[in-house]
Amino acid sequence: ATETDSTKPTKCSGISEITIKINPLPDLILNDTSICIGESVDLNTLIGTSTSNTIRYYETEADALSETAALNSTVVSPVTDTSYYIVATDNELATNTACKTIKELKITIHPLPIFTSSNAELCIGNSIDLNTLVNAPPQTLQLFFNSFEEATTEGAIAINATVFPSKNSDYYVKVIDTDTNTPTACAAIKKIRITTTTPPLF
Repeated sequence: ATETDSTKPTKCSGISEITIKINPLPDLILNDTSICIGESVDLNTLIGTSTSNTIRYYETEADALSETAALNSTVVSPVTDTSYYIVATDNELATNTACKTIKELKITIHPLPIFTSSNAELCIGNSIDLNTLVNAPPQTLQLFFNSFEEATTEGAIAINATVFPSKNSDYYVKVIDTDTNTPTACAAIKKIRITTTTPPLF
């Protein structure tokens, strides 16, 4: 500043230094993913790296920018291709700059295989190949189980497709997408009922 007091026309001046510190933004690396329709995913598991100790999740970019309407749960079940917006805020005790990074996380939804199945009647003592009751598209794998619980359990051992039911029985077919062009491994499950009848006596 320059002194302009007319009673002291000294024209003295002083110079002061102002330091502006630039704080870095928090690191935030996200891993886009894909799931089958009907499945859920925890968004926390899709964060590769973050130097922030505060992470919040939003459904829209506008919400992320205004930091309103954050998701109450990080577990989501989208039914169409969906983007979520992640806000990382630096609240580390050593720095606490409150700097923020906002990034988009994309989740792609794959459809389940479409197929039909039929029930059948069978004389006790006869056998039937369950594969003959399923009409599935090519590049799919058909597995059969005795219960729905087994069909939905990862790693459960499938039964032989040829069965010899001695009473009315339900089987479950699991059709898995094995198309190498779209390696989703998505699976759909349907029930097959075999009604048994007693052969006539001669």
